[in-house]
Amino acid sequence: MRFGLLGAIAGFAVGLIAAGLVNITELFGSDIPNIAYYAITLFFTLFGSWEGGLVGIATENKKIALFHEDLESGGYLLIIYTRKTAEDGLKKVMETQHPEAELAAIDLNFYNPLTTLKRV
Repeated sequence: MRFGLLGAIAGFAVGLIAAGLVNITELFGSDIPNIAYYAITLFFTLFGSWEGGLVGIATENKKIALFHEDLESGGYLLIIYTRKTAEDGLKKVMETQHPEAELAAIDLNFYNPLTTLKRV
């Protein structure tokens, strides 16, 4: 997601530059409708997003990279996202049901884009 967004931003900037160059050089004549400039910018934005997505797919997740050696040696990684209020209960369940599992890390920063925001 992060690389796709960065690619879209870069593509948008390149699209604006390309549309400006087409306007300045009058590459296709002087009577080009504005929709053509919008299409050029949109094309480069979508292309940048696509390229950024490909880079993101080819890049190892930065949170999972911390456990790269353990995973390569055949270990398992179980990631559980829970609310802070349910953390103690989850730890108790894991200790009783899976005593072989060890807590490796707690990440304080988690953003779930699929949850609904409560507006006050």
